[in-house]
Amino acid sequence: MTRSRPVIAVLADEEDFYDLYEAILSREGYTVYSILTGHHTADIPVRNEPDLLIIDLVDSSPNNIELLRKLGNDIRLRQVPVMVSTDNPEVLDLLELPNTREALVKPFELEEFISAVRNALVFSPWLD
Repeated sequence: MTRSRPVIAVLADEEDFYDLYEAILSREGYTVYSILTGHHTADIPVRNEPDLLIIDLVDSSPNNIELLRKLGNDIRLRQVPVMVSTDNPEVLDLLELPNTREALVKPFELEEFISAVRNALVFSPWLD
């Protein structure tokens, strides 16, 4: 199935980050939904075959690393490009997701964020 309006799933530890990303991405014309991870590794309900998964990680806690491992092992997500944003550059060294296309360390500029999203979406299996 192909579609013209990209769907982006945002996984965030904190609702404030989701709200910020959702506002920016919606204004850019993307369909956005959130998965708030909190500080636990609950099963992640991925729906709508996202074109991009944005993961915002506050820290490199064992729970977040386990979350990344679960995502990497989820057969539904193996083809989906991943973009990671974090305020802790050490997290980037721990990533085990082979489909990570972009990684941003906070703080970053708005244009840098939008450019990273566009670059990562090039790899989406669902878009024309």
